[in-house]
Amino acid sequence: MADNCGWRLHLDSEFARLQKTPADLGDGSRAAFGPKEIGPFTRRRYVVLCLALAALERGDRQTTLGTLADEVIALMAADPDIGESGVHFDLNSRDQRADLVHVIRFLLGLRVLIHVQGNDQQFLLQNQFVKEEVDVLYNINRPVLALMLNVRHGPSSIDDQLPIEQRMARLVHEPRPDTDDARNRALRFRLTRRLLDDPIVYFDELDDDEREYLTRQRGHLLRRIEEATGMIPEIRAEGNTGRIVR
Repeated sequence: MADNCGWRLHLDSEFARLQKTPADLGDGSRAAFGPKEIGPFTRRRYVVLCLALAALERGDRQTTLGTLADEVIALMAADPDIGESGVHFDLNSRDQRADLVHVIRFLLGLRVLIHVQGNDQQFLLQNQFVKEEVDVLYNINRPVLALMLNVRHGPSSIDDQLPIEQRMARLVHEPRPDTDDARNRALRFRLTRRLLDDPIVYFDELDDDEREYLTRQRGHLLRRIEEATGMIPEIRAEGNTGRIVR
């Protein structure tokens, strides 16, 4: 993975984490999913997820659903930019409690949290003033939590006055020497990431450098993808550079 697309693979005795950097940081077509009947994450659910991770990072070995809810609300209240963006969260409505529960279930699926006791369905149905009576207890899996954030630079090191697109790019920026070999390596990474992630890649979606590199190296590039993954590339005359059949 490191040689073909620059992705990092963390392996230890308990879990594996492929730290993927997408070719297009603005691609919103691959949303996180909660339970099948719920569908993809909404904007508010993403905010709750990020704040929940921040709260878990500061927490102890265990937490409860009620405690996590209070911490998310406190973190949101401490950042007026969130409210000004139109995102609000509290426990007054079942829909907003459901957002937190779906975030928790997402983290359970990733093994960031491990259920100990209690029923989150009761939390959904409870009255906000009696949440302590129907709380849910979780263990925090800190090794997995530490690898949730897939960046190369800490968010606190990025100027928060920059436009969001520039901040995203700087979070995952990979410094390279200004040499032909380094530029070709960066092109190979971008193209391989696209060919692995996108069902179809079209010539007219590539910039001039990418098209030139793919024209020269297409056979070698697709052969390496097939050898590494077992997926079969297709090259068609309709205009797409490659299609990976899974």
